[in-house]
Amino acid sequence: MKLPKDKFGGRFVMTRRLVSFLLLVLVLTFVTACGNSDNTSGETQNENIGESEEEAVNNAEDDRDYNQKVEVEMADPEGENIGRVILNGEESGGVQFEVDLVNIPQGKHKMSIVKSNVCEAPEFKADVEADNKELAADIPEVEAGDNRKVVTEFTVDNLTFDEEGEGKTLLEGNANSLVLYGTSEQDGERIACGVIGGQ
Repeated sequence: MKLPKDKFGGRFVMTRRLVSFLLLVLVLTFVTACGNSDNTSGETQNENIGESEEEAVNNAEDDRDYNQKVEVEMADPEGENIGRVILNGEESGGVQFEVDLVNIPQGKHKMSIVKSNVCEAPEFKADVEADNKELAADIPEVEAGDNRKVVTEFTVDNLTFDEEGEGKTLLEGNANSLVLYGTSEQDGERIACGVIGGQ
């Protein structure tokens, strides 16, 4: 017995199979499209997360202390203020010194940073001898002229405010002091002192 034909000459069985096949193709196409959309969304989300993490790292680096600025008020053995030294942390890790002092004996003077936050006149020495230890820092001598003033700027490369600075001496506010020494004729006694970060 032959199956009836539709008006296009096809058979109903073939038509049903064709329709079923087309429906299957449509379903597979839809599922694939949804999967690609989810993957794209996931990749975009992962990229955004990666960018956010990178921004957080960059912001953390920007917030590091290497660019710290500290003003050190210097006092003489009588406790009188004789000026200040501004310490500017540089991005390279070094520290720039801006020295502006008055009433300093004429001649060359050594300057150092000691491991102490005690600057008590007249000797500017802590009670514990270990606290008077000088930090390893290549600070050049400063010179006072006939006007008894010291006005100069220089950078000390092996000092840093950055706790992650490798191969450099860490400069900690409220834990160190800046000391100025007398000339050789003055036996190199401490003639001025200021606590770094102190009030």
